[in-house]
Amino acid sequence: MVTLDRIKKGLKKQLSQHPFVCLLFSRSLAIYYGLRSLPYRFIRNFNAYIGSTVKITGWSKVKLGLNSVIAAGTWLNVNERDGDDATLCIGKNCFIGRNNFITVGQKVTFGDYCLTGSNCSFVGSSHNIDDPMAPYITTGVDTAAAITIGANCFFGYGVMVIGAVTIGYGSIVGAGAVVLKDIPPFSIVIGNPGRVIKRYSFAAKCWLNIDDYVEEKIISEDEYVRLLHKKVGYYPLPISAASSFLGDI
Repeated sequence: MVTLDRIKKGLKKQLSQHPFVCLLFSRSLAIYYGLRSLPYRFIRNFNAYIGSTVKITGWSKVKLGLNSVIAAGTWLNVNERDGDDATLCIGKNCFIGRNNFITVGQKVTFGDYCLTGSNCSFVGSSHNIDDPMAPYITTGVDTAAAITIGANCFFGYGVMVIGAVTIGYGSIVGAGAVVLKDIPPFSIVIGNPGRVIKRYSFAAKCWLNIDDYVEEKIISEDEYVRLLHKKVGYYPLPISAASSFLGDI
C-alpha cells in the first residue's frame, strides 16, 4: 500500500536529483500560494493600505490595525504558521516605510502610531547554523525570539532591530542604529550597537541627556495610548509616500 510518507519521500528524491523538475515544482508552489493569498490582500485593504509591491508571507498570521499603511517594497515574513493566533501584529495608525523587512520568530508587535523610515529591518528569526555541512537554506529557522515595539515609536532610515528586544513606548531610534537590547520608554537611541543618549522627563517637560536624567514616575502605556487617541484620533497618513501607483505629488 502506497502511503503519504512514501509519496513525499519519492517526490523529495525526484526533486533532489532533477533541477528542472525542482524549479518547475517551486514555480507551481509559488503560484498556488499567491492565488491562495489573494482573498487576504483584498479583505485587509479595506482597513489598511498595503502597497501593491508589498510581499507578505504567512497572511493568516498577520494582524493589521485600522488606518495603517504598509509601504512599497516591504516584506512581512512570518516563519511559524501553525496555530490560530496572529504573530505579526501592527497597531492602529502605523506607517511602515518603504523596503522594510520584518521577519517573525515567536512574535513581532508594533503599538499604535509607530513610524518607520525606509530600509528598516526587524529581525526576530534567523536560519539555523548548527551544522555547517548542511546548506543553510535547508536547515530551517529559529523562531524563539520576540520583538515588542511600544506605541508611538519612530525609527529613522536604515534602523535594525535584532533578536529578542523590547523597545519602550514613545521612543526614537536614530538612522542607522542597530538595537540589540531592551530600550526603556521615552528614550532616544543612536549608534551601533544602539545606546540611549536621552530620556524624556515629564517633570522638566523636555528631553534630557542620559547623564542628567533621574528616574521618575511615568505614565503607563495604556494611558499614553489613550492620550494619543484623544489628541489625534485617526490621522490621514501619507499614502503618496508609500507607493508610486498614482504618480508623484
